[in-house]
Amino acid sequence: MKITESIDVFIADKLFQLKSAEAEGLSSTEREAALTGKTVVVFGGSEGIGAAIADAAQRFGASVFSYSRSSTGTDIRKRKRVKAALEEARRQSGRIDYVVNCAGILELGGLETFSHEAVKKTIQVNLLGPIIIAQEALPHLKETKGQLLFFTSSSYTRGRANYGMYSATKAATVNLTQSLSEEWAEAGVRVNCINPERTATGMRTKAFGEEPTGTLLAAETVAMASLDTLLSPVTGQIVDVRRRDAAPQPT
Repeated sequence: MKITESIDVFIADKLFQLKSAEAEGLSSTEREAALTGKTVVVFGGSEGIGAAIADAAQRFGASVFSYSRSSTGTDIRKRKRVKAALEEARRQSGRIDYVVNCAGILELGGLETFSHEAVKKTIQVNLLGPIIIAQEALPHLKETKGQLLFFTSSSYTRGRANYGMYSATKAATVNLTQSLSEEWAEAGVRVNCINPERTATGMRTKAFGEEPTGTLLAAETVAMASLDTLLSPVTGQIVDVRRRDAAPQPT
């Protein structure tokens, strides 16, 4: 892009902020060869995309440690719980190669009707939690030159009525991904973020109800793209995962 006027700098900066990549699919043989002997830690791994990632990684030969509030009592808002989970995985497997955070909450409603507790919980789970995970995971990932993987939503590019809090925290997650990828590059630790199209998960069904069959991504599809991203050399990327049979739709 040619920069001639001051406004061009602004536009170029926005384009860089919105840069994204498509996940490149690997074969099952390639995934198994790359994941065998590696350790994957998944926060929010009891259901939805997190569970699909944990199941797939284990199937391809990785040692998988899955944590969530419902299954292990691991609340990502609590630093001690996150630290203990990572130390347990490191102690049992001897290494941590990949840390994935799938934990998140989506509560609908206008800001006027949001209670103080709802605001606090949304920010703590969707933003403070990823920050805590990043801080506690870094020492382990430095040892293996590994990767931290976050999740965002297509709503991060434009806040929409009745879930502005969710959109705001997902936009913040994108910024966190990009900044950490630069901060940690010298240490050889990669940081990426998956941006899936609308996906069939329990969290989405709870928020939006039942939706027409075939209009949502399967959690397993997102899981495969997530594993392929973990196994790639890229960093600082917002990786789009889309259905191949339809144009992207808003989350």
